[in-house]
Amino acid sequence: AVSDMLFTTIRLGKTTGAELAGSLGRVIPIAATAKVGMDDLGAAMVLLTRAGLSTDEAVTSLRALMLSIASPTEQAQEAVEALKLELFNEESLAQEGGLFKILEELTEKGEGSIQTLSDVIPNIRALVGALAAGNQLGGLDAILGEFADKAGATETALAKMMDTMGFDLARIGIAWQVLQQNVGAGINTM
Repeated sequence: AVSDMLFTTIRLGKTTGAELAGSLGRVIPIAATAKVGMDDLGAAMVLLTRAGLSTDEAVTSLRALMLSIASPTEQAQEAVEALKLELFNEESLAQEGGLFKILEELTEKGEGSIQTLSDVIPNIRALVGALAAGNQLGGLDAILGEFADKAGATETALAKMMDTMGFDLARIGIAWQVLQQNVGAGINTM
């Protein structure tokens, strides 16, 4: 299931396996502690990388965003209460799709005001993630649908890699044969 999630994240987002391998370790412990599911984590990475953040920036933003939601500052808590945000809390974050419900509520009640959003999310890295994801929420249902149907993503990716590797090996084999023929022809002319 984890492998299928990772290959789905790669396929849908703007990232690579190597980039995810080098970055995800920085956000997984926080996501696990906040009880954010792996599919939500993958879908968030898709949203953020599609919005133009590098994989590393997306992980940094996502970490800061989850921490801002799970443990808001006193100023942020006052802003949450002033906006009457019902979902901006750790319990909502832990629900399936909770991160996205929080972002939808925040985007709606914040009315796109950067000042209002920065009052709720004072950490600039978290704010960048919230703004980037908020601008991509229109495609969220399709992304979550892909994650719901992710079973078999690993096999599909491996089959593509094997096809590519088989093609490359066939090309190398043909090149080797041509080289042997050329070397043989060169030796015969001596």
